[in-house]
Amino acid sequence: MVDVTFLDNYTLRLKNAINTINYAELIVDDSQMVKFLNEVSKFDNHLLFGVIPDIPSSGTNVDNFQFRTQTIFLVLQKTDYASITHAEFKTLMQDTLMSAKAVVDKMLEDKEDYSEEGCMYMKQLNISSINLQPVWGKAGCNGWSIEFNFDSSY
Repeated sequence: MVDVTFLDNYTLRLKNAINTINYAELIVDDSQMVKFLNEVSKFDNHLLFGVIPDIPSSGTNVDNFQFRTQTIFLVLQKTDYASITHAEFKTLMQDTLMSAKAVVDKMLEDKEDYSEEGCMYMKQLNISSINLQPVWGKAGCNGWSIEFNFDSSY
């Protein structure tokens, strides 16, 4: 099972590894994200929010019981809707997509890192579960959601 401390540290690790991301925080839901967004300037973009996961289980008996941790990273940019043109919006979506791609690239790199310094949780990443979805108008932000899961034993 992936834990909260790992996700908090990993969210910061991603921020430090990707130079287009200037802010990172771990949250539970949108209401908590809004609280942090109120403290962030539109010049702090791009923003990375790790979401504390749901942890459903799978398996039919004690022998094959495991957790499948479902979580999300949000790569967002605060947006002033009063002054943004549609062309600027499309550029914003492209720019945040490149930051989201950098996050995915780092996740995949960390999955393959079998060194002693490597991340044990990222080795459990289900590559086929990675899904990018556009985000529009979420708490005054636009960008991308990176959804993924891990399989882990109990």
